[in-house]
Amino acid sequence: MRTIASSPLFWTAFLVAGVVISSDLVVSCEHDHARRALDTVAVNPAFATDPPIADDLTIQLLDKLSDDGNALLKVTFPKGRIGSPYLAFMAGNKKTVLRDDGLGPDEVKGDGVYTGVVQADLDALREMRRRQIQQNIKEPIPRTVFRGRIVAGTTRIMPTDLKALFEGGLIHVHWPPFPMSKSLTDSIQANSVFVTDPSVIGDTSRTYDPCTNKGHKMGPWTFGFLMTQLANNSATGVSPSRFVLNWLLSYTHTQTVNSDALDARAGMAAFIHTWLVNSNGLLDSTLDLSIAPFRLMAIVNRLDLRSNPGYLGSGGNAGEGRFVFTGLDAGCTAQAFTVIFEYGINKTTCPAIKAYAQHWYDLKDFAIGSPAYNNALQAITDQFTLAGTNSAKPNGSSLDQLRTNETQFGSNWELREFNIDPASHLLFNTTVKQTPQARFNQTTILNTFMTQHAAAIKKNTYTVPLSFEFNGISDTPFLAGMAPVPPGFWAQPGAAATANDTVREMLSLQTCDGCHNIETGTLFRHVSPPLTAGSPALLSGFLVGTTVTDPAEIPGTWKFADLQRRAQDLVDLVNSPCVFIPFHFAPLNMTH
Repeated sequence: MRTIASSPLFWTAFLVAGVVISSDLVVSCEHDHARRALDTVAVNPAFATDPPIADDLTIQLLDKLSDDGNALLKVTFPKGRIGSPYLAFMAGNKKTVLRDDGLGPDEVKGDGVYTGVVQADLDALREMRRRQIQQNIKEPIPRTVFRGRIVAGTTRIMPTDLKALFEGGLIHVHWPPFPMSKSLTDSIQANSVFVTDPSVIGDTSRTYDPCTNKGHKMGPWTFGFLMTQLANNSATGVSPSRFVLNWLLSYTHTQTVNSDALDARAGMAAFIHTWLVNSNGLLDSTLDLSIAPFRLMAIVNRLDLRSNPGYLGSGGNAGEGRFVFTGLDAGCTAQAFTVIFEYGINKTTCPAIKAYAQHWYDLKDFAIGSPAYNNALQAITDQFTLAGTNSAKPNGSSLDQLRTNETQFGSNWELREFNIDPASHLLFNTTVKQTPQARFNQTTILNTFMTQHAAAIKKNTYTVPLSFEFNGISDTPFLAGMAPVPPGFWAQPGAAATANDTVREMLSLQTCDGCHNIETGTLFRHVSPPLTAGSPALLSGFLVGTTVTDPAEIPGTWKFADLQRRAQDLVDLVNSPCVFIPFHFAPLNMTH
């Protein structure tokens, strides 16, 4: 009697089943191997400043949650832009990897469509939807389009259709995802981007005017308080008076920074002497910082200088916060001497950056200058002005740099930059960023640099180096130690200046003296003292809106409206979930 086991049919079925089982095991092993490979894909830090921008982005919520997330994301890039079948980014605090290898949720290998399951912040999306309903936008809203900081035109946009997303549909996410009305733009500019209102800048509980003797002498927004925090005596042993005096004395003698000569500014000695006399400090060279001869003109939000948070990991960059002061002479007249404290924001992830941005954004809901507004603003500024807010930087300070521009103490306008020395704990002259030395303007070496870096200059992904290889000499000092006027703008020599004016314009606009002069139609100060007491500071056309004729005498104009650009950027950041930002946000990559 034949048993089932001895039947040829049985063994045939068994072998076929074995092949199927083995095949499943092979496929399963391949998928497990591919999944493990995803864990090793690193975030590309170069994308923090030069991220790949999506041609298209779709998202659909999953019917069932998975270990990887709650939504399927598909991002289409120009072919070859990523340079890998995998793209790692930070979706909030979690690393996520999209794939274009034809495995898992990805449908076609190598088609430029990167796919993955992500954890979308549903609370953020619901809040975004709530704001859409509240605005009840039924027609496209006009929006100014910027290329870098230049007005490139206008468009009309509608909100991304989040209603369809929550109904289970697949939606295309466009940028910006949330339009803004003109009234919102105006409110954001005044309350949340560039604060000059006298009821804030002259708040007597936070500022002090040495001319009227009104205010809190060492209030949290005074020059003396901010310098005291930079010195951080308890941690460094450096007295705040010495910290400031050493900085001012640097103007009284000649220096060399990166082989660039800085002349002594003869008028600074008298400024120091007057302050010492008023401090009764002539004998011991002690400056009384509580009567510092400086008046606050503006508090500035520069979140727009941040990098793309999707590619930063733990090394976040949330832009800067700034305080702008004018110096005062013995007769209490505002001097041609501006001092700008520029602080880096110590926020390291997209959620932290967005939470910080939300605090600035929410200032629009307060009456500017009211106790509630000023309290809320100080809660923001304390995060970067106080000593100890960044233990990884010199003196534990969040300061990125201190910048000055003045013509008060010399014969021409000049901009200088200072950093804190981690060894001495004092301020020292450093190079002015993105500005070649003045002697190279309209020369062959500048033309060579601009030609070699033309593509990067147009995208603002270049850096003016300390030295530059020219005619076989690799260590020609190139970056400036200070920015004087002249030159008022930058150009290549002769006919080369007109060959590619976009490259010329973008490089010149990045320089200190180009941005603060003819390139933007500015008389070297973007923030100037008010004409009458109790009025807000005067802002340049570059900030509030202007059209400038091309200074290189090329037919055409350049249009600027930088406060509007910054306001749009803040609204975009607040209203964009972290999962979308990496693929749409192109950093400004500018230092001014």
